[in-house]
Amino acid sequence: MNTNDCMSFEDFTKLCGISLPSPIENDHHRTNQNSNNDQEDLFQIMIDNRVNALHEDLKNDLNRTKISMQTNFIVELERLKNDLMKQIESHSLNAQLIDEIERLRAENKRLRQLQPRL
Repeated sequence: MNTNDCMSFEDFTKLCGISLPSPIENDHHRTNQNSNNDQEDLFQIMIDNRVNALHEDLKNDLNRTKISMQTNFIVELERLKNDLMKQIESHSLNAQLIDEIERLRAENKRLRQLQPRL
């Protein structure tokens, strides 16, 4: 095929994996109009198939992106939760510290009572 030659519609449909119906139906040759309508129908089917394939590809890509974003979101939330828990632990009074504070207050009170008054 030269660069100036065009591919026939029949060759194009064969390349795309779509076969044209037989040119003879019910022992009658098709008219050119029927052939054009069949070619238009086949072309429409090819376009529909391509659009459906692209739609499926886009849907799959979006689903993968969504899952990836959700995974990243969960990982980030877990990291933030751990950071928050560390900060809460470092800034909060736990039971041992409260017991120690109460013990020191009691000891201070006892020492003040033992100290002679001036």
